[in-house]
Amino acid sequence: MRKLVLTITLSMFVCGKAQQVRLSKAESVGPEGSTAFYKLDSLQKEYKYLGELEIWGATEDEAMLFNKVLDKSKQIGANAYLWQPIESLEGVTTFNPNHFYLSLYYVQSYKKEENVVYLISSSSEKQRVTVNGTKTNLPPKSFRRFVLSPGETMDIASGGFLGSKINLSYKENQPVQFLRILKGGISVNHGAPEGGLKIKSGDLQILENRFGYFLTQLYSIDNHSIQQ
Repeated sequence: MRKLVLTITLSMFVCGKAQQVRLSKAESVGPEGSTAFYKLDSLQKEYKYLGELEIWGATEDEAMLFNKVLDKSKQIGANAYLWQPIESLEGVTTFNPNHFYLSLYYVQSYKKEENVVYLISSSSEKQRVTVNGTKTNLPPKSFRRFVLSPGETMDIASGGFLGSKINLSYKENQPVQFLRILKGGISVNHGAPEGGLKIKSGDLQILENRFGYFLTQLYSIDNHSIQQ
């Protein structure tokens, strides 16, 4: 692992600049054409190591950052990534979203999550969501993970009466789902014949799985949400 002392100069130099992504190592090349981009939780001996990405600087445009990471990874045919911890002087290996490394791999098989739901907050402010009748506040840059069980349903609502609602239930081989909680607003209602405005007090946005997993790398899991 790298020592934090080696990154202090770089971190000071890029402070305040837009987030940058560079391919810092390229040791091998995987097959072209894979659209997958898996987030790995641990290293397996059958994974083929391809290289490394370095990401530094602050950003609020997480979608643009993800596209940069994806584009750089596909240059060497990577279809999976694993966070590479940076050891501090105290031996702590906490994730720093302003400067981190991703090891890139090509994997032939990957066990996908099924009947799992991730609720993801916004990047700037806490969001209120109701899950099965219980109101919970999600801090900014946090997420919660739920597992759907057979015979049970999960009701999710954001924003109360004028917000968004969704009902989920267990299904055989159902892929993982990512829902981002957003605050409401006023928009033009193009679907109505007479036009007008559409008012929402809260919204639930369905995220593409690759991007959803990437956000769970940038954000922290929230196990202590405030119930009201």
